[in-house]
Amino acid sequence: AAATWRSDAEALVVDIASLWPDEAGRPHLLGPDSAGLDTRYLAAAASPRLGGLTFHQYPECVPPAWGCGLANASKTCTSYGCRWSSERQICVWTGELKGTREEDLRYVLPPDCLAQVPRAAASLAPIAQKAGIPLVAGETAEHAFGGLAGVTDHFVASFFYTAQLGYLAEAGAAHVARQTLVGGAYALLGRQTSSWQPRSDFWVAWLFRHLILGKGETAVLAQRAASEQPGVLTFAFCRKSET
Repeated sequence: AAATWRSDAEALVVDIASLWPDEAGRPHLLGPDSAGLDTRYLAAAASPRLGGLTFHQYPECVPPAWGCGLANASKTCTSYGCRWSSERQICVWTGELKGTREEDLRYVLPPDCLAQVPRAAASLAPIAQKAGIPLVAGETAEHAFGGLAGVTDHFVASFFYTAQLGYLAEAGAAHVARQTLVGGAYALLGRQTSSWQPRSDFWVAWLFRHLILGKGETAVLAQRAASEQPGVLTFAFCRKSET
């Protein structure tokens, strides 16, 4: 419950202050890194004494190759590409196919799927702003459940990661923690023979940090849909101080 979390947080604040009397060297207390986005819970728990408000959210569009079993596990049928079968009383993919990599790309990385994460940020940004603390995406990537091999560990996904970073900045997220450095199909580093090598998303993160964000400036994302080619998007990034 929110009251319990707040009580625990306040106790931690006291403990931290007693262990680190020097405020300049005192570590920050962040939280709650909650999945599910119960904004009432977060609103009650947010405190100016926190160093930041974090949230945990991934795009959760279920690709055809997985079927819609994950939607069944949560007893919902809201994932992209799934529909509820009244006859079978389960959630099924509209195509009823096993799926291929091309179909997985279509269902894992569409812009409306990636918009799930910035939508979460936009809903929490006013809470963080009211508390006077930064909003932090504490854990996210292009897809949940470890990513999807052949998609989120390949170059094509980096276009969507770039868009996601821009969306998050526009939605008010001050920092984004990428899941994960190693492990899973969304790792920034991939194992090649006897060494770890940066995947393309690693360089997207590095370039975004150095070229777009600049010295703490907020990135602005401009998006245009090409009317002559429905579904085609172009992206332009700039620093906040630039036009």
